[in-house]
Amino acid sequence: MTKQVSLLLMIATGLPSASGQVKRQAGFDVASIKLSKPGSTTFRVSAHQPIGNLFTTANATVQKLIMMAYDIADWQLSGVPTWVTSEGYDIEAKPERPANRDDMYAMVRTLLAERFKLAMHTERKELRLYNLVLDKGGPKVQVNENGGPPRVSENPGRAVFRNIPLTRLTTFLSVQANRAVVDKTGLTGTYDFTLEFAPSRGRVNSDAPSGPTIFDAVKDQLGMKLEPGRGLVDLFVIDHVERPSDN
Repeated sequence: MTKQVSLLLMIATGLPSASGQVKRQAGFDVASIKLSKPGSTTFRVSAHQPIGNLFTTANATVQKLIMMAYDIADWQLSGVPTWVTSEGYDIEAKPERPANRDDMYAMVRTLLAERFKLAMHTERKELRLYNLVLDKGGPKVQVNENGGPPRVSENPGRAVFRNIPLTRLTTFLSVQANRAVVDKTGLTGTYDFTLEFAPSRGRVNSDAPSGPTIFDAVKDQLGMKLEPGRGLVDLFVIDHVERPSDN
């Protein structure tokens, strides 16, 4: 196994690279972080696009924040303290000026480093994965022609995607399939589509909706397939994390 500190972690935490210093990523101008009230069950994250003047969460765990900010699945994280997956936080953070979604998430990485003292490194390992490829009938996703902010809305067994590149789909599928998913479709645009499936991860109970497996849903509803393969995958190891500093 080869250990390496990835460039994205250097940018987020201000670590020096082999070729010199890397400038710290810009952060929020003002940020309030409060522990969610006991018993809270609602989870919400909003980057308030397209205006991009506010980032808010309700009952968001640090694990969820890391997954969102670094665009990774939960199984890619290790060294995770129990409180990181169980304690929810309500956050209200304002950038100095309006920011797009990617810049907003870069600010969340800085927030994690500065207020939660998050430090991580990556370990690259060859693992089984899935390649997302086109099925013989071709893609069934609709090219977005109306613009608008990129948006993903999730409920158990149903996910709605609007104006997103397939890289965001592969992250979603990585969580559902419990394996890395690599885009091999060759599709480079942004798309609108809906996935309905029987959830296999997270909170599954007798009230959970029935439906096709995520593999059948991808084939029948998107015109794509998840084919088994192998490749190098980045695994993220938490070296240090603390409960947030005072506002």
